[in-house]
Amino acid sequence: MTRIRRTFIATLVASAVTAATFGAAPSSAVQATASSCSYSLWKIYKREHVTCRKAKRVMKHDPGIGGQGDELPGWHCTTGQTIIPEGKCSKQGTNKSFKYKQK
Repeated sequence: MTRIRRTFIATLVASAVTAATFGAAPSSAVQATASSCSYSLWKIYKREHVTCRKAKRVMKHDPGIGGQGDELPGWHCTTGQTIIPEGKCSKQGTNKSFKYKQK
């Protein structure tokens, strides 16, 4: 009886480890594809520690990107030197940032 119980417990643990391993793979794939969003003419991508909602809000208020001119405190955006408008926005003093480009 003890041998059967040990075998059952070992099988249960092995299946839990397998389920955890396979459960982690799809969530990381979903996270990678969900890292971009869009706002008006802009595609927001490579977000680091920034929600899509916050990135849209930064884009909306930054005057250099065509926003309303009411910048959010601590955020600044740069523009690239290429023909296609693109750039990066980041918050000073933190590791929050995202990149954007025209669709």
